[in-house]
Amino acid sequence: MRFGSASFNPETVILLTNVVDYVWDRLPRDLRSPESRGTIAKALLPLTSEGERDPVRLQDYALSVVPVLLRAEEAFGLNAGVQSARRRARDERRQQDEGVVVVWLRAVASRRAVS
Repeated sequence: MRFGSASFNPETVILLTNVVDYVWDRLPRDLRSPESRGTIAKALLPLTSEGERDPVRLQDYALSVVPVLLRAEEAFGLNAGVQSARRRARDERRQQDEGVVVVWLRAVASRRAVS
């Protein structure tokens, strides 16, 4: 497979796929999106083009660089997927918080009804 001027054999493509999956799984939930997978892969290309094949080194590098890249993309409006993932996570937290409040209000109301 070719990326720019670099060419990778099937084993390297599998390695990159595994590293991208590993890094994506370890990102904060609000940074996970289909677009962030592409950012991870793009961040790894210079290293793999230079011959790096150690999965631990690739993972460590990506984990140190990718969150910064994703936050920068988000700040400049370049990664709508991260923004929508953040929005989904925020909405899920809000729904959970609202559910807790409803349960608490019901408990208070039932105590008053019993008293």
